[in-house]
Amino acid sequence: SEGVVAVWEKTDFQGEDPEDAYRFGRASCVSRNPSGAAVVGLDLSSMEEGVIICFKSGDIGTLSLPSLMPNAGVGDVFCNLLSGGFHGGAIRGLDIAVHRSLFVSLGKRDGIVRVWNYVSKRCEIRWEPKDKADMPMAVALHPFGFFVALAFAEKLRIFYILAKGLRPVTEFSVRAVKLLKFSDGGHLLAAAQGRFVHLFNAATFRKSVTLQGHNHSIVAMCFNPEDTCMWTCDSTGHLCQWDPLSGDELSHLNGDKSEMWTMASGHVSQACCSISRGKQHY
Repeated sequence: SEGVVAVWEKTDFQGEDPEDAYRFGRASCVSRNPSGAAVVGLDLSSMEEGVIICFKSGDIGTLSLPSLMPNAGVGDVFCNLLSGGFHGGAIRGLDIAVHRSLFVSLGKRDGIVRVWNYVSKRCEIRWEPKDKADMPMAVALHPFGFFVALAFAEKLRIFYILAKGLRPVTEFSVRAVKLLKFSDGGHLLAAAQGRFVHLFNAATFRKSVTLQGHNHSIVAMCFNPEDTCMWTCDSTGHLCQWDPLSGDELSHLNGDKSEMWTMASGHVSQACCSISRGKQHY
């Protein structure tokens, strides 16, 4: 559980006790960067030159076998993480940029935010909240790919995406936001707060309008490619189409008790929804 890996060397001993056939070499604490984690599995390469290690956090690391041998010295041994690391549990939020080859993911269990490069297939930034009692609940990536929005229990926070981390820019009080979405043009930020959707100006982060028309919590929302309309859907399957500038409701479709998962729009008057009805999924 402490990430200690022991190396035993085979001897030429031919006695009856099988324990005498191996000689203890060295015990090392194998850590992943930037913090240690328990080792739950390992294996050697076919040529016995490399070691692959699986951590309890879900990360997979590699290192050379000579680094674990007695003549390698003392101290912890650090390994290289495959793809820069992985989430240790379910994914709470996911969003992708348009003008950069980046997408962002938010872990549900630990609140860790990862910024991925889908061209190099690596995690470029790993951000972990300092306060475990106040973990992010939702994430949205600006289409330009230069800043990200995170929703916490009491506030919305905006971060710049830098080369080696996230830098906070501003924050404002909006409680219990469970869903975030930037418009396709990036000039609006939508924040779903229960039955309401607040639209913020992405340049000034001032609230421009609030969409009101649902009787249940909103579970999915999207903009059309021209940002001339917005779609929202609540937990009962009730679907609404809005004018994001005026906040007027353009149309609606009463729900049929279907469970809504997500939605997307590819046309000004069309929205594609993923729903479940009992054991059937559409």
